[in-house]
Amino acid sequence: MASCTIEEVASSCNAVRFVQIYVYKQRQVTAQMVKRAEKAGFKDIVLTVDVPKLGKREADIKSKLISPKMKNFEGLFSTELQPSEGSGIEAVASRALDASFSWKGVK
Repeated sequence: MASCTIEEVASSCNAVRFVQIYVYKQRQVTAQMVKRAEKAGFKDIVLTVDVPKLGKREADIKSKLISPKMKNFEGLFSTELQPSEGSGIEAVASRALDASFSWKGVK
């Protein structure tokens, strides 16, 4: 969900790196992110399961926050949503992340 790509992060330093992966409704997006991280030399994957549904982000709602451009998803799905009300970050998360994911899906 970062504003820079996996490859940009990998080229920024010569250190052991890990990547945080979310589970997307489009499973091929998740698989592609893992493959890109492996190719870029990341050594570990942290599976994030705490964001299938964002809480009420009152500051984002008040400011009508628009989701920043997320370069990792260019060509996969749009992250440039402008909600009529609420937070752009919440709109992207609810549209893209899979709230039905369970440990059975880790395989």
